[in-house]
Amino acid sequence: MRCRITGELFSQCYSPRRIRLGKETCRDFVKAGAVKGLTPADVVAASDITFCCVSNSHAAKEMVFGNCGVLHEIKDNKGYVEMTSIDPDTSQDISEAIMLRGGRYLEAPVSGSKKPAEDGTLIILAAGDRSLFNDCASCFEAIGRHAFYLGEVGNGSKMSLILNMLLGTTLAGLAEAMALCDRAELSQKDLLEILELGDLNSAVISQKGQGKIDAWLAPPGGETTVVIFLVLKPPGASTHASWGMRCQRG
Repeated sequence: MRCRITGELFSQCYSPRRIRLGKETCRDFVKAGAVKGLTPADVVAASDITFCCVSNSHAAKEMVFGNCGVLHEIKDNKGYVEMTSIDPDTSQDISEAIMLRGGRYLEAPVSGSKKPAEDGTLIILAAGDRSLFNDCASCFEAIGRHAFYLGEVGNGSKMSLILNMLLGTTLAGLAEAMALCDRAELSQKDLLEILELGDLNSAVISQKGQGKIDAWLAPPGGETTVVIFLVLKPPGASTHASWGMRCQRG
């Protein structure tokens, strides 16, 4: 997803455009006119505002505090926008370090996954420096349908965790309903169609439910497939939800 976000920022926002991504992905953007930064510090040195989106809290801290990390070049009111879904404590640590160097910090995790990222319809959950939030307005418009400013650092991360908890419980309920349909010898496809026409209509329910049916109807081979939807808590978070379903093909 971060590659799609980078693509939108690259095509519609600031110049010069300096990036640091995986080798294959970075090569594609360089061919399109981006300037490659060898380290996080290189990117910050060449930018007024730097956006970061990595895999988890540990990676986010490494980008900032690691060797040749962001902190080496944060100064003079430079902006740093952390778009990784991280726990509030990690976000606070990064914020304090950035501000001690004279920089501005904004956490901006997103609500949405692959399809919203492709369509530019993510929801941005921002918190931190209000002036930096305002400066990023055009970038947020490029990647999302709406950007919420939620106040002090940590609030964006908390809202992201709450939404992930809700997603996890929704998927757990869907799994239970589809399993009950199967036991009652009712059509799971009919269940999804009924949900789509009623008050419980949801893109998440439709997509995940159809994915489960597609796995069930895959060509028989005798093997067992495990379909798992997992929502994991970052370190320090208070929510954890997961569920799985085992089905036999053929």
